[in-house]
Amino acid sequence: MTAGGDPTPVLEVCHATLVRGTARVLDDVSFRIARGAHTAVLGPNGAGKSSLLRLLAFEDRALHRAEPPVRWFGRDRWDVSELRAHVGIVSLDLDQRFAAGTRAGRVSGLEAAVSGLLGSHAVF
Repeated sequence: MTAGGDPTPVLEVCHATLVRGTARVLDDVSFRIARGAHTAVLGPNGAGKSSLLRLLAFEDRALHRAEPPVRWFGRDRWDVSELRAHVGIVSLDLDQRFAAGTRAGRVSGLEAAVSGLLGSHAVF
């Protein structure tokens, strides 16, 4: 249980499997992140970090088994804009998908952080 007394994890992923085409890009991934925890996702190129972030942002959907594969704050159903008001996710996808029309053709670290904070893809 956390200091605030709420045992509900911020994020829970239960046996998530993500398939693209015929490839399993994530296979039976499970973890929990408690309130107040600091977490980093590390791994080599092709390990599935971006796929995991897309799954957590509900941009991709995992195969559904007996229980929902992704829960934020105990809920498995979200209006994505509502979730973005609670969670900021920043990845390289932001730079690749949205930076082409910017003045520098890239997203700065500050712009990426502010986009995550505000739950927006294009504050710059």
